[in-house]
Amino acid sequence: MPQARSEQVSVDATPYYHVISRCVRQAFLCGEDRLTGQCFDHRKGWLVERMKTLASVFAIDICAYAVMSNHFHLVVRLAPERIDAWDDEQLLKRVKVLFKTQAAAIAALPAKPRREALRAWRERLGDLSWFMRTLNEWIARRANREDGCTGRFWEGRFSSQALLDEGALLACMSYVDLNPVRAGIAETLEDSPFTSIQERLSAAGGAAAAARAARGEANRGRANRGRASRGRASRGPSSGPRADDSPAVGALAPLRGDPGAQRGAARERALPLSLPDYVALLEEVGSAIRDDKPGRLGPNAASTLQRLGLDPDTFVTELRGFGHGFFRLVGATDRLELEKQRLGRQQIKGVRAAQRLYASACAA
Repeated sequence: MPQARSEQVSVDATPYYHVISRCVRQAFLCGEDRLTGQCFDHRKGWLVERMKTLASVFAIDICAYAVMSNHFHLVVRLAPERIDAWDDEQLLKRVKVLFKTQAAAIAALPAKPRREALRAWRERLGDLSWFMRTLNEWIARRANREDGCTGRFWEGRFSSQALLDEGALLACMSYVDLNPVRAGIAETLEDSPFTSIQERLSAAGGAAAAARAARGEANRGRANRGRASRGRASRGPSSGPRADDSPAVGALAPLRGDPGAQRGAARERALPLSLPDYVALLEEVGSAIRDDKPGRLGPNAASTLQRLGLDPDTFVTELRGFGHGFFRLVGATDRLELEKQRLGRQQIKGVRAAQRLYASACAA
């Protein structure tokens, strides 16, 4: 039985969600069409640009993304509390980015109807369904205009997974950022096109490359080519309306220790690991996946996982099947149990996967 979106997405349960949209019939409408030989890779750039524009409008942060040929992944954080800091003029500017005609109509309303209309938009600009609607509909219309056709571009509404704790967040971000490696279309993180990890490495520039070289893990030639390619392929727009405490257009949610994430609201929103630790973990896991090895992780990666309650001995294996082991909820068994009670369910999928992924935490 389908689950209502209001049950699937609840900020009270968690602000973090993993969302997926797939092209109709899983056709390669954002890649190379195997039947016609046409290449639609440029549409991946459309997706990245549009999601960044929307992140500057909505009270939603992008934690990770990966745009593939027939689907895309997003890990987002909902922050509806930020909307309270926006006055009516700021709110209207944000609406104008999405719907110019509606914004003009709202601005022309008398005071009371205007307040009512803006109240509705305050709810929408913190809503995941509205974010995905304005992302997917815009892409579908643009692609259909390019193809000179009408009809569905996406197979249906997006699917979502609630990430109930920091361990689930790290596992899901790793799963998303390693999509090209897992699919066999990229060898390294720098060569993984249209992913958030490639963007983070590009933004970090020489400092990140130097740190990785010192650990003996950097491949300078590939890193330089990957950064140059990423800069051309999926750089977002450079300006847009935003409140003082919201991310700039093109910015990902900061990791701990990132410049600009050292104080205030930005520090509170920083994700629970540093870029060097995250990159080191992804490289080890990616190497195990690429070489089809069981994936015994080194002490640094193991320490990162253990700090978030994950089992380093099972992490690689569970990550390979992350999309199948869990369903709507991802988290440790105690968090799954709480959500089962909140939703009034007798059973909930993902308990066995959680017991494996969080085995060390459960054993403790």
